[in-house]
Amino acid sequence: MITLVYKRKESVAVKMLQEIALILCILLPASLEDIRHLRVSNAIIIYGLCLSLFFRLESSGFYALPDYFIGLALPFLFGFILYKAGVLGASDVKLFSVICSNYSISQGLFIIAISFLVGAIFSVFLMIRCHTFGSRLMYFYHFISQLVQEKRPKKYFEKSQLEEGSVIPFAVCISLGTVTQMLVG
Repeated sequence: MITLVYKRKESVAVKMLQEIALILCILLPASLEDIRHLRVSNAIIIYGLCLSLFFRLESSGFYALPDYFIGLALPFLFGFILYKAGVLGASDVKLFSVICSNYSISQGLFIIAISFLVGAIFSVFLMIRCHTFGSRLMYFYHFISQLVQEKRPKKYFEKSQLEEGSVIPFAVCISLGTVTQMLVG
């Protein structure tokens, strides 16, 4: 009984160290790069995938591979739809896949939900600061109306339509969602 409790504490400590390493090695550089360039390099994404795979294999061996690939694929498949609609950037979709490949499906969904909530809060503050709240809400309303009328997918916006300072570095939101999961999970 004492041995089992000790091993459980050890595995919790190892998982905590893995999450801290993920934050310091992947999320921090990704957030900084997204703030500076509004994109995350593929080198950070590939490093994150390798690090996540290593953590999964180290903790559970080859039995972790199905969970790793599911965590990798689901955010990519759903995120690709949001990317094609112009809602998310490609870097954000890939970063979600990196992060979710390191967590269970329910934890990954929690991270995604919190990330979008943080993104929505950032958006509101940005729209208020830039005095574009009303015009952005009208744009969203017209987008939804047109989508319902035409009944076919359409891009939310084109990059040429972006105003200076109107884009949120979403890697920061993903990082905050991951830290929230780490604190409550």
